[in-house]
Amino acid sequence: MKKMLFYAALPAVMLLATSCDSWLDLAPEDTLTEERAFESEKSVESILAGTYHSFYQAVLGSGSTYYPGFIIGDQTTDVLHLSNENNSFVNATFDYDDQSIKDIWSTYYTAVNNANVIITNIPKYAKYSEAARSRQLAEASFLRAYLYFDLLKFFGDGALLGQMQGLGLPLQLKPYNGYDGSQIIPRSTNEQVYEQVVKDLSFAVANLPASYGSDQKNGARATKLSASALLSRVYLYKHDFAKAAKFAKDVIDGGVYGLSTFTELFPYNEKGKFIPIPLTKEHIFALPISSNGSQSTQYNTNNLGSAYYYKSSYWIEKAFIRSHEKGDQRVSKLMYLGFPDRQVNDSTTFKFNNSDGRDNVPLIRYAEILLTRAEALAREDGVNAESVALLNQVRGRAIPGVTPLVVSNFVSAQELLDRILRERFIELAFEGQNRYDLIRTGRPLKNKTLPDNKKVLPIPQSEVDISKGVIKQNPGFL
Repeated sequence: MKKMLFYAALPAVMLLATSCDSWLDLAPEDTLTEERAFESEKSVESILAGTYHSFYQAVLGSGSTYYPGFIIGDQTTDVLHLSNENNSFVNATFDYDDQSIKDIWSTYYTAVNNANVIITNIPKYAKYSEAARSRQLAEASFLRAYLYFDLLKFFGDGALLGQMQGLGLPLQLKPYNGYDGSQIIPRSTNEQVYEQVVKDLSFAVANLPASYGSDQKNGARATKLSASALLSRVYLYKHDFAKAAKFAKDVIDGGVYGLSTFTELFPYNEKGKFIPIPLTKEHIFALPISSNGSQSTQYNTNNLGSAYYYKSSYWIEKAFIRSHEKGDQRVSKLMYLGFPDRQVNDSTTFKFNNSDGRDNVPLIRYAEILLTRAEALAREDGVNAESVALLNQVRGRAIPGVTPLVVSNFVSAQELLDRILRERFIELAFEGQNRYDLIRTGRPLKNKTLPDNKKVLPIPQSEVDISKGVIKQNPGFL
């Protein structure tokens, strides 16, 4: 059976929660039925942990996905220089059944399905406290929202360009119960997908705790403030700047997160030591790869360490390095030569310096939220003191002792916006966001002539074929 959108196999931890009437009717004694699995808080916590794991697999890639969405965010920009074999993403010259694109689609929808299992079955079967149920539902809703928003960035035709009636995604909100053809659904519009993402995140904001009591827990699982942070990103991409500013402010005023030093954020992670590295107060939401166990843990690689460390496919463009201001620690502390015998004169990122992929992976950082509010306010109010102050926080952390910028440095709102966007591009390099920031702001990618309808990925052709055309291909790839 095809392991694609509605045919994806669930991870082993989720098999106890799959829905199949005939199997449940004949469940052996050592098998948990769906009803029993969702009765207790403890068993649902295990199922939720499995959903987080499938989320990790989606975001970081698994199977043959050596170019996950995280890396696509930088390899198609002027941040990275590429080996020749990696230029299909730059030029949109895909085989429409490119295996890495199929794997992105498949792993994301598998994780969506796992979240759907929780969201559907807790209300039906749970027999524990309402507070615990609400929190678990909110965590699953947060994960589903993050996944759908990523999928929209990858595949939504015009989703980042304000084309709200463009083709979005098949919006699957219930668990897949087996193939009979009836569950194949067409792509919803970009607007409908955005609405569902906002709905899920609004529920998460209302039902998650603001803090779990430690930086590690606050960064590793969804909180009220990480849901607000993701909402601020969603509204920024949707060009609703007033709401982007509002939710960014909620995070800033929440008092849980803040800036860390670069050495705390991206410490040296020596190969073979497997010393757990904790998350910091800057990690609003992160994948705790390094802090999550020992050499034998199932979370022992992030698919990023070898990709960057060995420089076999990607290394940093020298022009990008030169674009930093003098004394910027994002060069001196966060770039290095990496593997000494390959591309010997070229640098790589220190953000993922463990060759075995044991580094924690930031997905939402506090610095991003400062720059999101700065940008949103500048777009709403023009040149303003708060945007400049927020910009100075991020710039001042990177360049100790630098003379702060002042309002009079900017003669127009566009000049301030350009400066904020430049800071964002430098600050978030190697964290999978730059491609989408460039698209949403109308700036060119690495391929300066790439048309807008090629700035999304093609829907895997096998999905179009097996749906008998119910799922439509993106217009740029017809």
